[in-house]
Amino acid sequence: MGGCSKQQLKPSHIHPQDTIASLRAKMQQNSRECEERNRQLREERERVQKHFQLLKNDMNAAREQERARLTTLTLQSNDAIKKLKQ
Repeated sequence: MGGCSKQQLKPSHIHPQDTIASLRAKMQQNSRECEERNRQLREERERVQKHFQLLKNDMNAAREQERARLTTLTLQSNDAIKKLKQ
């Protein structure tokens, strides 16, 4: 059958305290990395929100400017039509 003995299946000299300490260290490292990544993502979100707000303000200003131009053009057009009908 060529199987393994029980001793070959079990890792030798593993101390539970070492394993626990190692896992805790990994958890702390992962926690620090996640906190840093979350901080970076929050900062990026804030930058994107500010940029979006600036673009939105620009679009609203342009829209208002075009509305005013259209109003002026409409008034001028109506005035021209009245003069032509006289």
